[in-house]
Amino acid sequence: MPGRPRNVCPGDAEEPGAYEGAVTFGSAGGERPSAWITFYGRAEFDALSSYVWTALGEHERAESCLHRTLAAIPGDMVRDTALYTAHLSLSQAGQGEVEVACATGRQAYAMLLPASGSQRTTNTLTRTRQVIEATGTKAPEVVSWIEESRRWT
Repeated sequence: MPGRPRNVCPGDAEEPGAYEGAVTFGSAGGERPSAWITFYGRAEFDALSSYVWTALGEHERAESCLHRTLAAIPGDMVRDTALYTAHLSLSQAGQGEVEVACATGRQAYAMLLPASGSQRTTNTLTRTRQVIEATGTKAPEVVSWIEESRRWT
């Protein structure tokens, strides 16, 4: 979008009220918000925003949203933290930051409990690996991560 800062996540200072607008969407006419929208807090809203930016190929914007998500998510939500960290890795890979993406992907995988069965996280790490492989980089740390990540998925 012309004239928009490149790293804007809805709700940033440049987009005041986006989150609040979404929350009040479910409470038109002064009624209590619908249960389906009250589930979503700041972290979930930013995570959903990141998915949209990723789908649009706006990986820098997605990364901004994911940093906000990870800063806001409660510490006891380890499985969600792993998922959003995996998405952060994907957005970094999409920007060509392959070494950073590998390190972030490794962090995401390390958060998963062996029996967690988090298919969404491992699927995201698989997509990250595919993006990284497509770059053709032969940096040793990247090649090592690619081989290691194949054992995860």
